[in-house]
Amino acid sequence: MNVRFEEMTVAQVHARAANEKGVQRGKPLYADRAWTQVHDEMLDNGARAVGDLPRRRVRELRAAIKAQSRL
Repeated sequence: MNVRFEEMTVAQVHARAANEKGVQRGKPLYADRAWTQVHDEMLDNGARAVGDLPRRRVRELRAAIKAQSRL
């Protein structure tokens, strides 16, 4: 089953973030860790699903996920 990005829950995003590397010394906090950024923003904003975040942020986070997947 393929869940739309906006419908992903905190648990689903957490599972994806768990596969990312840790913070890398000398790089920005979320370098190569777009799912971790989505997860942190969801927790910080009390969002149950990605779509609960502001629309502009959802677009930006989706773009970050796509850019990371191209690496």
